[in-house]
Amino acid sequence: MMLMVDMGNSTIKWACLEDEYLSLQQRILYQNDTLDQAWNTLDVPSDVWISNVAGPQKADVLSQWIKSHWGLQATFVETSDYACGVKNAYEIPKQLGVDRWLALIGAHQLENGSLCVVDCGTAITLDVLFANGHHQGGLIMPGLTSMHQALLKNTYALDKTLYKPNEQTFLAHNTQTGIRLGTQYAVIGLLEYVINTCEKKQLKLIVTGGSIPAFESLLHIPYRYIPELVLQGLKAVAIDFQKKNDRFNFMTDKMPTIVIVDDSATSVALYQFSIEPLPVNLICFKASEEALSYLQEHQPDLLLLDIIMPGMDGLTLLKQLRNLPHQKETKVIMVTSKDYAQDRSVAKQFGAIDFLIKPLGSEKVRKVICKYVNVKST
Repeated sequence: MMLMVDMGNSTIKWACLEDEYLSLQQRILYQNDTLDQAWNTLDVPSDVWISNVAGPQKADVLSQWIKSHWGLQATFVETSDYACGVKNAYEIPKQLGVDRWLALIGAHQLENGSLCVVDCGTAITLDVLFANGHHQGGLIMPGLTSMHQALLKNTYALDKTLYKPNEQTFLAHNTQTGIRLGTQYAVIGLLEYVINTCEKKQLKLIVTGGSIPAFESLLHIPYRYIPELVLQGLKAVAIDFQKKNDRFNFMTDKMPTIVIVDDSATSVALYQFSIEPLPVNLICFKASEEALSYLQEHQPDLLLLDIIMPGMDGLTLLKQLRNLPHQKETKVIMVTSKDYAQDRSVAKQFGAIDFLIKPLGSEKVRKVICKYVNVKST
């Protein structure tokens, strides 16, 4: 059994993963002795996978509890360029919150087609994901409670009551209801605007988060409520890691190793997406210097080098590799966005077996890999 944990801003949620089945989500507020009360009755898990947006202090407390009670080192998932069929649209991928990233992955695993994924908690986030797994970007706004608190802080003599859930009306006849409806309509307006703007993509609305029940009755467009969506994303990442690790352990002697050296996050994501179906071990470096340290001790079955990179360029790395006895016969493919005759000449002089021009497509990448390392797409 593995334990999936979602550390939010105000609550901690978890579920057990066994035989690829995720148990019902449970949640508690952050309080002293919270974990002792909630987790002491759990069976000792084999692994603990965590999504954390609660900050380093709470993460340290949780890590220490897991280590002292179960003797385990927890795995904290981080946002990446690409994972489980989802391509991150952010220019700096790690700026996308890990909870949003995992919610996208979870939604992509559970639903077909293009999606509008909305998480309503302390903040409200909205992300659009096309059917091919390509994240289109997202929006962030304050959550219902945050909007209410902003008014309390900056407006004189407001009642601290947030809303009266049983009061049904379109327009308010008191201040508290006016605030409740105003904030709820703001959220509904955002959802409807994005979905209507992307009408041609026929976005399916996927919602999650603790604030959903507050305005669920106002949603007049089809939607699916998945309260454990972040945990579903964690599940997908954990299972994917486990399967790749099992496959690697089983096929270490048989599975070719492909090394990519490219400073472009977009290019690396393309390689990862393209090569994922192939039975190969993929290793990526964003700098020639880092790759050189690895290549001084390891010989891959195929090496793809981008020519234009900051610091040491790809051709210089190729020249240095050929000075290493174990790299003299390594298959090397040069990749570039500039097709210069001089670059081709130098690459050929130092034993490059192919020369590819960007932009590359997934099918082209797979064909080249299959050609030079003799593998077939699964």
